[in-house]
Amino acid sequence: MGTAAHGDEPFAPTPVAEWVDPHPAQDVTLPSGNRARIKKPNLYILGRTGQVPQKVVKAQERSAKPAKELTVAEIAERSDDVELFVDWVLTRAFLEPRVALVAQNGDLPLSMLTADDKAFVIKTLDIEV
Repeated sequence: MGTAAHGDEPFAPTPVAEWVDPHPAQDVTLPSGNRARIKKPNLYILGRTGQVPQKVVKAQERSAKPAKELTVAEIAERSDDVELFVDWVLTRAFLEPRVALVAQNGDLPLSMLTADDKAFVIKTLDIEV
């Protein structure tokens, strides 16, 4: 463990300044023609730090249940759950402009995003729904 795979070079960790963000911010033009800066949110960190609303957590738990075990009522709830999750994750994916479920302090209201814009961001950032 004392040497690197490159022969006799001693092992040295990569300096922090040389690390590369696996999900850097992206400047995009949305299908609507509007431009934004987006970044894939780290859902693991958001969850571990308590930043995921309880409604979203419950929706994710329901969606993890195998389809054959769902009741008729749960099947109807599942499409609502997907919409709830997508709406919430979009509020975390937009860096500029900031997007909020209820706009305040100059945020863009989520209702201003078209369905095509939403789908584009989810696909571009490879967010699993």
